[in-house]
Amino acid sequence: MRVAVICLAYLGNPSGASLLSKYFSHLDAHLFLHVDAKVSAAPYECLNGAPNVTQLPDRHEIFWGGFNTVQAAVSAIEFAQTMTDFDMFIFTTEDSVPLLSPAEMDSRLSMDIDWIAIHAPNPPWVWERYERFFFFDSRATSFRYFEAGERFITEQDLRRLDRMRRRMAEGKIQLPELYHGSGWWALSRETIHTILERYHADGGLRESFEFSAIPEEQYFHTIIGLSNIKRTNKYFMYVDWERDPTVKPYVFSQLSELQIVRDENPELLFVRKIDLQSEEVEVFVDELLR
Repeated sequence: MRVAVICLAYLGNPSGASLLSKYFSHLDAHLFLHVDAKVSAAPYECLNGAPNVTQLPDRHEIFWGGFNTVQAAVSAIEFAQTMTDFDMFIFTTEDSVPLLSPAEMDSRLSMDIDWIAIHAPNPPWVWERYERFFFFDSRATSFRYFEAGERFITEQDLRRLDRMRRRMAEGKIQLPELYHGSGWWALSRETIHTILERYHADGGLRESFEFSAIPEEQYFHTIIGLSNIKRTNKYFMYVDWERDPTVKPYVFSQLSELQIVRDENPELLFVRKIDLQSEEVEVFVDELLR
């Protein structure tokens, strides 16, 4: 089971990617690290000597809720495919860790399952994310992270806004159903092929999602849902949105917390978010490796 692990890195701390590299060195897996173009890649250069890590040359500025997350995934998948014929593709972040031993992980990934949460039918607020027009992929239009002086418009942004104006005039592609779920997943080679084929062949659908809200939770899911793929779908990632009302999602830092998550969720493969500064997180991963 050859596995491509696509990891979004954006915190400027190589600890999480290093942990994933150590864990996946126990499987036939390669870690493809996408360092957000908004941050320096220098902190991650310490991983360049790892035989199972490649820093992706095609870097995108990732804005929460924008299509660049989808584009980063697509470009990473296509880069990985130039190296070898992977059987499974995992999409995750540097602040996540597995919940299974390597042997258990390999067994789960070998099952006839796409590890992705897909829901339908959906309430009106999910449809509004698609049917209305949003553009979050710029410093000027992102509603997070930037001070006023950093919210500038580039020529590329203007060209994309021109395309959005044309798409507004034409309207979104009408869908018989919209599928929705978590943006983190592990998908088979066959499912990835279906996604890439539709991504390149159906520019209208791609652009309709490009100018939507939080498309990483809808675009791949809708392609899968509307296809004839018959694989079972199961949840991939544990995320705790309820534990701390002031910090959402909850950030795990203690060994005992992670052990409870593992024991109470034996069907899940990963957990996020984790504290990259916590030594207990590394202890937890070492425990899995033992």
